[in-house]
Amino acid sequence: MAMHPGSPPPQWQPPPKSDNTRVYSVLAYIGILWLVGLLADRHNPRVAFHVNQGIILTVTSAVLGIASGILAGILGGILGAIFSFVPGGFFWWGPWSVLSAVFHSLWGIVMLIYMILGIRNAVRGEEKPLPIIGNLFCIVR
Repeated sequence: MAMHPGSPPPQWQPPPKSDNTRVYSVLAYIGILWLVGLLADRHNPRVAFHVNQGIILTVTSAVLGIASGILAGILGGILGAIFSFVPGGFFWWGPWSVLSAVFHSLWGIVMLIYMILGIRNAVRGEEKPLPIIGNLFCIVR
């Protein structure tokens, strides 16, 4: 780049700020990655909304995961006691392993559906709460 004699030297300018609202909003629904939006752009109302939905999804996922494990254990214990008389040890593996797999699979499918719904809303730029769980509580304002 050639400078003309007598012209002032070029001044450094920061690169233009890009709007990462959509990126932070999408990341909010992927596990604990809602922390990225919370730390990077908390004061953006759209990011704050999706971060809050992501926190709700994470907490709900953890609670349902623990509850499904406990429920599978209780039901497995009951069924194990009922069918313990079966000759040949048909239930030696414990029915709780199958129940646990079923409960955890259902829980995983439901959480995946919620994640997809949230990401779809974030990509579209919409601020729709997640069905059933979206209005449980508000952490980020």
